[in-house]
Amino acid sequence: MKPANDIKGGFNMSNKVSKSNISKKSLYKLVTFNVVMLFVGSYIGYMMARAKNFLSVSLKLSHIDTVTELINSNKLDYYYEKYNISSSLQFVIRHWDIFNPLLLTSLIMIIIVFVYGNYINLFQKNPVTIFFDKDKELDMDTYYNALDACSVKKVFALPVNITTEHLKRFSNKEVALSSMLNNYFTEGEMTYDKFNSIIDE
Repeated sequence: MKPANDIKGGFNMSNKVSKSNISKKSLYKLVTFNVVMLFVGSYIGYMMARAKNFLSVSLKLSHIDTVTELINSNKLDYYYEKYNISSSLQFVIRHWDIFNPLLLTSLIMIIIVFVYGNYINLFQKNPVTIFFDKDKELDMDTYYNALDACSVKKVFALPVNITTEHLKRFSNKEVALSSMLNNYFTEGEMTYDKFNSIIDE
């Protein structure tokens, strides 16, 4: 006897993750990911804000109209020392025409990765798909093996146990029906074959 909803060709079980389904290891990875993303994003944002503020103030004090003219002038060294600008920020300012769009793009990408990464870890369904040979007839062992593969995740513990119990009941019913059939009919008879084919289905 085969369980209802035959799974020839494979089946798909999906898990909608909730707070209780996040393991300690996954939670650690999520926290680490968020800390790294926030640190990198904050650092890039700080560099951009500091550089823009420095250039804005320097343009006003030097009475120069454009950033390019300011960078090419010899006044920047004085302002570097006056406002205690680090060497790394000085390098960014000297190549501001390159770093301005680069830092802005990096900041946008970090925000996208941050949002998408948290969505993946917290809300996206995690499908577990097990495939079988379509031409191979399935037996009870195949079903049990498939359920064992799904039981790796704790979130599947309850549905796996329930399904296993149903399979055991199917198996016991098959044995009982076959025994009753042998008591009333002889193997090879038309009636026997008819009822036996129904049991097998």
